[in-house]
Amino acid sequence: KSSNSTNFNVGSSLEPNLKGRTSSGGSEGGGGGGGDSGDRVESIGSGGGYPRLRPTGFRDIDDAFKAALPTLREAAGLREGFDRALAGLQDACGLSHIANVKQCVRVMAARASSCAAAASSGASAAAGSDSTATSGPQAVGLRMICKASCPCLEALVPLPEPLKKSLVAFEQLVTESKKLMQLGPGMHTRLQDCEAACMQFYDDLAPMCSSAGYKPRKVAKIADSFAWNVRVLRGQADLLARAVNGARCTMVQAEEAGEATGLAMTAV
Repeated sequence: KSSNSTNFNVGSSLEPNLKGRTSSGGSEGGGGGGGDSGDRVESIGSGGGYPRLRPTGFRDIDDAFKAALPTLREAAGLREGFDRALAGLQDACGLSHIANVKQCVRVMAARASSCAAAASSGASAAAGSDSTATSGPQAVGLRMICKASCPCLEALVPLPEPLKKSLVAFEQLVTESKKLMQLGPGMHTRLQDCEAACMQFYDDLAPMCSSAGYKPRKVAKIADSFAWNVRVLRGQADLLARAVNGARCTMVQAEEAGEATGLAMTAV
C-alpha cells in the first residue's frame, strides 16, 4: 500500500469528549502516515472545534474515509444554518439563546395583538365609536398558515419594522428546518454507509501494518487514527440525527404555540 500524507479537513464540530482526544493523540510518537498535522483542531465561525480526519498512511483506507468528506461538510452546513436561523429569531424577538420557538411565537403574537388593538382603537376613534372590541383573527394581528406542511406567519395589520424582522426570521427558520428534514435523513444514511465501508478494513489493519514492517509505536498511532476517524463519522451522524429531530420538534412547537395564542391555522 502506498502512503498518503494528505490532511482531511472536516468542517463540522464534534462533541467535547471527542475534541478532547485531539491533544492527547498529538503527544503520541510515530511519524509517517499519522503525522502531527492530523491532530490539529481548527476553530471557525462561533469558535467551536472542527477536527480533521487523520490519515493512516494507507491509501485505500484514507480514500474510504475521504469519501465521507462531502457529506460531512453538507451536514455541518445544514446544522449550522438551522442554528443561525434559530439564533436570528431569538435575537429578533429580544429573547435569550435558550428560548425555544414556542416562546418566540408567543412574543410575536403578543406584539402583533398590541398592533391590532391600536389599529382597532384608531379606527373606532375615527368613526366616533367608543367600542374598541374586535373579533376574529385580526384581533391578534397575525394568522398562521400551513405551506408545504410547515407553519408560516402572515400579518393581518400593519406591523412595526422590528416585528416585521421577527416574521422574516421565523420564515428563515422554517426554511432551514425544511432543508434539515428533507436532506438530513439521506445524509445520515450516507455517513453510516461510509462508516460501514471503512470498517471493512478493520480486520486487515494489523496485517497491513505487519507487512509494511511498522514498529509497535507507529502501529498504535495508525490504529488510533483509524479509531478517531470512525468516531468522527459516528459522532457527526449522531449530531445530524439529533438536528433533524430538533427541526421536527421546532415545527411542532410553532404549531402548538399558534394554537395556544389563537392564531388560525389555514392550509394554502
